Amino acid sequence: MQLQKQSSCLAKYASNPTEFKLATAKDGLRIEDAPIELIIDVVGKWGFYLGTKKLAPEDIILLSKFLKEEFGLITIEEADLAIKLNIKGGLGDFVEFYGNLSPMYMSLVLSQFLIYRKEQLEAVWNRKFKAEVKTPPKPSPEEEMKTFISIYESEYSDWVEGGQVKDYFSIVYNHLKKTRRITPTEQDLVEAQEYANKKVTQDKYRGMEKIVHDSFHKDNELSLKLYAENYLVELYFQEHSVDFLINSLKPEEF
Repeated sequence: MQLQKQSSCLAKYASNPTEFKLATAKDGLRIEDAPIELIIDVVGKWGFYLGTKKLAPEDIILLSKFLKEEFGLITIEEADLAIKLNIKGGLGDFVEFYGNLSPMYMSLVLSQFLIYRKEQLEAVWNRKFKAEVKTPPKPSPEEEMKTFISIYESEYSDWVEGGQVKDYFSIVYNHLKKTRRITPTEQDLVEAQEYANKKVTQDKYRGMEKIVHDSFHKDNELSLKLYAENYLVELYFQEHSVDFLINSLKPEEF
């Protein structure tokens, strides 16, 4: 039989001896995958560590089967570590031993071990997750420009068809402002504020459009800001076609 060990390699993310011992044991051979001889060896070690009287062969077999059926997901190494930690009072809540190695005692110790393991390895799992999550590569300026072209075409088309810009994330406005394509005058700003005030009082949406609108207009301050920005974008669209805008874009802007 070929023994299968887990391949999480958790131990390399440990930062202290306690974490390393637990992580190394976690990376071991699961009881459910282990041959009965190894499980019997674990039960024998428990009896030896506890100083119990010699167990009858049939009791050892029953305890081994109990471990395999009820705690098959923990590893051989963890079962060995659990009893050692409990003897030394390392599990937090010490599980008393009354001279009889029984399924009840093993369950109490291993259950306490699982709680202890979860608490101690939480930081290790977080380190492993952060190390393995790959940050997507940053798009090239040319790729970002291509994305913005699609956004501009969509916003311009919506404005032509519906007579209103709905730049909910201020993507269009922020780029136009950043590249100084929008340079509003004092009069433009006054008109934008008046437009925003008017729109806030007139807002009436239904169905899905209402859900989308309400998610971006939860308070008047944000609503006024978005409407004012959208008004300034509309002014830009009135004076410049989308083709003119797209042809003026350069990769170095992104």
